[in-house]
Amino acid sequence: DILAAAEWAEAQKVVFVAQSADSGILTSATTDVASLLQDESYTRTALLYYPTQNVYGAARWVGGMAPEEPEKAEMWEFETLSGVAVTTLSDSAIANLKAKNANYYITLGGVNVTQGGMMSGGRFIDQTILVDWVTARVQETTFSFLLTKPPYTDRSVAGVVAGIYRVLQQGVDAGGINAGGNGIDPPNVLAPKVADVDPLDRADRHLPDVSFSAQTAGGIRSVAISGLLSV
Repeated sequence: DILAAAEWAEAQKVVFVAQSADSGILTSATTDVASLLQDESYTRTALLYYPTQNVYGAARWVGGMAPEEPEKAEMWEFETLSGVAVTTLSDSAIANLKAKNANYYITLGGVNVTQGGMMSGGRFIDQTILVDWVTARVQETTFSFLLTKPPYTDRSVAGVVAGIYRVLQQGVDAGGINAGGNGIDPPNVLAPKVADVDPLDRADRHLPDVSFSAQTAGGIRSVAISGLLSV
């Protein structure tokens, strides 16, 4: 059922968070559901390992995270699942979970937290959601501009570019997109001049070759620290 739903989710461009008690996930086996999802490199399905099937940890996880603003790109790791007991896992089991991009729920540093926060294919859940948000908002702002019936001029092309910049700036303001600086390129939008557009495209009233680039801010999930105390 999970594999079938994952295939559907990938095609429909939705996010699917599944839960499984498959004990094979904790081993080096390659035929368990986590391994099979990973083999498909799914970027829209996340799997939570939980040993008790009638405790709905995945539902609690989604219920806590789905209301977050998508442009914030809130990490799905380090979340406490209210009313859900943690699992006790060996070091080898955790290593296998990590290797299969499977998520799990343990006590870490005295706090009950989710670990992993990623899709079966290795992309973090928040990154998939941020991509979907940017895609939807760019489509919406561009279509809204087209509804004004703009003429085929450089000024109108600039209007398309400005709309995309506004979306990217929303992501910057929310923290999901890096503003740039210190060696990181800021968000950028490119569009051709009308004079450089193929006459066939102009005749068809089509504006080609509009593109944008931006770097996701991501999140910090681990820190390496070294120090020296001297007397």
